[in-house]
Amino acid sequence: AAKAAAVKIGEAEGQIAKWQAALKDRRVQLEGIEKNHAAAVAKRAEAAASVIDAAPIAEAIRTAGEANARVLANAAKAKANGALDALRVKYNGLTETIHKLAEQKAARIAAVKMPIDGLAIAGNDVTMNGVPWNQCSSAERLEAEVALGFAANPKLRVVLIRDGSLLDDEHLARVVALAEKHDGQCLIEVVGERGDCSVIIEDGSVKVA
Repeated sequence: AAKAAAVKIGEAEGQIAKWQAALKDRRVQLEGIEKNHAAAVAKRAEAAASVIDAAPIAEAIRTAGEANARVLANAAKAKANGALDALRVKYNGLTETIHKLAEQKAARIAAVKMPIDGLAIAGNDVTMNGVPWNQCSSAERLEAEVALGFAANPKLRVVLIRDGSLLDDEHLARVVALAEKHDGQCLIEVVGERGDCSVIIEDGSVKVA
């Protein structure tokens, strides 16, 4: 009986030893798991600490973009203002030149001696006794043209008037006076037979008196 009991005690001790060895292995495994868990937690904390907040960066980018846009807009405005100033200077210079030319033109026109009283130049228009040229009567214009013809050809001193029928006796007398004043000769073409006609042309030939 004592021997059998000793055998059982030995078997029990062996079983206890196995259980102790297994418990030791479990403790080693648990320690490894705990170490891995601690390392994972530390790495996670480190990763969380290294994450950069993108909001401030985005705000900085937006602010920088607005600043660049303002700089470009100011540069463009300054360039446009510079170009405008240059155009103003050029415009003022041209305006001054135009005024000087207008003054010179007015002075030269004022210095011109018109060949007939009442004939003048007003701006870009020719006037006769203050009336625009295109509103003057045909006789008035013809009289002025005769005077201009004598003035334009001082050596020839011959003027041909083809529309002499437009002249009444008063204007005809004034034309004759102009011819005498300029020591010239007027050849006046009229329609019909008048007592003061020197040459009569009929059917293309000179009519013998």
